[in-house]
Amino acid sequence: MECDAARGLRVAGREPQRQRLHTALAALCELGAPGGLAPAIATLAEAEAVIRFAGFSRPGVPSTVDLGGQAPVVLINVGFTRAQRPRWVTPLIVHDAVTVAGRPGTIDTELAARRAELAACQALFDPEGLSANCRTARQLLASEDPKGALAEAGYQ
Repeated sequence: MECDAARGLRVAGREPQRQRLHTALAALCELGAPGGLAPAIATLAEAEAVIRFAGFSRPGVPSTVDLGGQAPVVLINVGFTRAQRPRWVTPLIVHDAVTVAGRPGTIDTELAARRAELAACQALFDPEGLSANCRTARQLLASEDPKGALAEAGYQ
């Protein structure tokens, strides 16, 4: 990638998919490091993470991280290959970078990931141009008890 923040990150898939991911990473470079994001992105980049699209059996899952291999693999829902705006993937990469840098599956890490995701959304998009995932992050963080909501969703 062309910026230090994304150097080390790799993309996989067919050419059109790789192009969409490169567009998302270019937007990551534009972001810089809102909300202390730089260390999380650095963790992902230093691990030479692979970012690719994948199908999920559970509906509504925008992305996840596979930590079982030699390098983390950020899996983005294949539905984003059809999304009008490839940059909608960028906040998901931000979210997953914070997840990898923290303790995956914990309420505190997920809350930090959602905050970083929302910061990326707000930096990249006008309020009326937010993706569904950005709106979900905003709604969670504006709720009375975000930690309680995450606990209900299975985070510990």
